[in-house]
This record gives sequence, C-alpha cells and structure tokens, in this order.
Amino acid sequence: MGNKSWVDIFEAINGHDFVHKLLDFGDAFISECVIPENNILWQDVFNSMLHVIKSFDKNFYKETYPSIPVWYNSNIRVGMKTLFIKSWYKKGVRLIDDFLDDKGNLLSHNLFQHKFDIQVCILQYNSVLSAISTHLKLFENKGVFNRAFSPYIPLFYKPLILQTKCTKSVYKQLNVNHDIPTSVSKWNLDPVAYGIEICVKDAFTVCFKTTKDSIIQWLQYRILHRILPVNYYLKKINVVSFDCCTFCNDEVETIQHVFIGCEKLSILWSNLSMHIYKTTSKRIGFNVLNILLGELPLLKGNRIVNFLILYTKQYIFSCLKKKKTNCQDSWNYCSIYTTNTRLKNVLHIRI
Repeated sequence: MGNKSWVDIFEAINGHDFVHKLLDFGDAFISECVIPENNILWQDVFNSMLHVIKSFDKNFYKETYPSIPVWYNSNIRVGMKTLFIKSWYKKGVRLIDDFLDDKGNLLSHNLFQHKFDIQVCILQYNSVLSAISTHLKLFENKGVFNRAFSPYIPLFYKPLILQTKCTKSVYKQLNVNHDIPTSVSKWNLDPVAYGIEICVKDAFTVCFKTTKDSIIQWLQYRILHRILPVNYYLKKINVVSFDCCTFCNDEVETIQHVFIGCEKLSILWSNLSMHIYKTTSKRIGFNVLNILLGELPLLKGNRIVNFLILYTKQYIFSCLKKKKTNCQDSWNYCSIYTTNTRLKNVLHIRI
C-alpha cells in the first residue's frame, strides 16, 4: 500500500497509526470515524471506498470469514452498536480468527484470556461472542477451516493490495450486478416493445460493441435510461413549459416519438433502407425495437445494422437540438461511410 500515492498523502495528513486502523477495522470505521473528520475531497474518496466494501457478496465473505474484522464491523453489533474495545485491540485482537481455535470453533472465555494474556469480563466476552456467532450463521457450510500461517491481508483491501493497478478490479466489483435496471424493465412493459423480452446485457453493450465514439455511446446510454433531453423529459423536470414535438409540433416529444413516431421523420428510415438496398442489394428492416435498443442478439452480422441505426439517431438528435425541422430532406447517407463501395464491401462480408 506504500506505493499508492493517495495512501501516502492520507498517511501524511492523518498519521501512520490512523492508516493502520483503516486496515484493521471494518466498514463502520470509515462511515463513523473517517468521513466525518475529513474535508469534502476525502469524504468523496472514502464514500467511494465504502461503496466498494459493501459491494462484496456473501461468497466472498464465506471464503475469507476468518479475516473479517470484528471492530467497527456494521454486521457485528451489540445493542445496535458496532464494537471497539481498546484494551483488546492493544493486545492484538482484531479479526474473527482471533476468537477461533485450530478447528474453527469459538474459544471459551478462559482460552481467550490465556491466548491474549488479558483479563476479560465474562459477560462482556459472551456479548461479543454472541454477536460474532450471529454473524457467522450467515455463512452456512463454511467449509474446512484453514488457518493462515502468515498474517491475514486486510479483508476489504485484499483485491486492491495484491495488484499494482487496482482500478479495473474496482470497476468490475462495482459492476457485478444481475438486477434488471428499472429503465430497461420499463422497456419490457412498454407497448412499443411488442412484448418481446429484452436481453439486458446486450441492450447495454450493443453500442460499445459497435463503436468507440463517445458521443454515440452517451446518446444511447441516455436513451436506454430514458434521460435524453426531449421536451417530454425537460417539462417533467421543469426546464421547459411545453412538450410538443420540435419537428411536427403536433404530438408530445417523447424518445419513441422523436426516433420512430414522428411523421416528418418516418420517411427517413424508409429512405435509408431503400438506399442500402439499391447500393448493396441487401434488405435491412428498421423497426421500433432495433431503432431504440439495437439489433439483438449481438451477432457479428448485426454490427453494421447497429452502426447505421446509432449514427442515424445521432443525426436526428443533432437536428433536434438545432431545431432543424427539415432533416429528413438533407440527410446525407454517405456521411456514415466515405463511399458506397465501402458500404457494399462491409455489408457483403458481415451480413
């Protein structure tokens, strides 16, 4: 950890002992002691760290439960309060492993006193033991207990300390989520989806698999999360007082209406499909589902279709922002590809 520049800075500000406590204690130490005592910058840093710590699932704890810290652990409480007994900590009591014998069973009061050469109130010890025991019940079938012969790496920082660059590990940890986002589940319920079940993973990755253009990626992200600044959304958040379509001025300007429903733009998709057919002799159909979410599933042959859809949507949205109402007439299909020959070659190979 000494090579991590932010830790060096934090240690210079707060001292070596404080950094050791950060490694020895649980998540509640960050929320109860670290964050309130620091400025906005460090509050943000440690709020992020806390988010990483709380993202670990039960399987992670199950495999490493002996190294779970006892002090300031939000899951080990007595009387609704986290634990910290200074005299025990000074004697080296830090982890659940310190309360276990060689077979993984909880130590008796006498054995614990003998192990750490400390006098402990039996009522206090039983309270702590009860809290630990309750927490361990979460890990049924913990498996064979193997005590480490070397000091444990601090549990919450193990994925970070063992790697020179930990940003990728943190990113993956924060994105381990199998829940369906509310925005996508709404697409499943929306009548425009025709009841077709959407593959969440594909819907969110289709853009990144198709192009590295950050402008296009940001556009599709806002469409998927229903936060694209169309008039319906802007009125909803009190930015504008009207929600009529910029192009037709007849209906409410929703995401679906702008890209699919507006009569002034519907011909654009038909013309694009015809242009591709005349150029390549390939028939590509554009519909409500693939215009909004992409051509799914993610197959190699669908990449060019998604490319065309994404850049056409970017053109439409650009016209919307500029209030250019005649975009269906001035759309240059060759702006996506430099020549019709290149378009023909790409389609011939991949479809």
